[in-house]
Amino acid sequence: MDSVVKAAILYLVLLALFRIVAGRRTLGEMTVFDLLVLLIVGDVVQEFLIGSDASLTGVVLVIGTLLLADVGLSILKSRFRTVAQWVEGVPTILCRQGELDREALRKARVREEDILASARQHQGIARLEDIGLATLETNGSISIVPRDRV
Repeated sequence: MDSVVKAAILYLVLLALFRIVAGRRTLGEMTVFDLLVLLIVGDVVQEFLIGSDASLTGVVLVIGTLLLADVGLSILKSRFRTVAQWVEGVPTILCRQGELDREALRKARVREEDILASARQHQGIARLEDIGLATLETNGSISIVPRDRV
């Protein structure tokens, strides 16, 4: 039963840490460094959850608890909008009519270069002035709407 409690608490702690510390942009486009951090976190978490009890029962209990926590959170997100907003965030407008929102960029830890890269990749736009709307989506991607379509 100890592993079930540990798994449930750790699920919530990791959810909060990744939501608060990492942010949407980090999770949207992983770098090699991000991958290394996740691998190390995974190893540390495995040690914490399983420890010396590597029995099939212990492993199944931990996996089952994590899956139930994930399903439970999905149900809460579908029933309560505030839970969904806290877990997934809300879209953030980074640029409107070619004008950057510097405060939104700072909070989201997004650079002007990130917006321009997304504009080039998805819309073939090369200049900031040609962007009608740039939005940091809840999945960490940056969506671009050309100025002539806003």
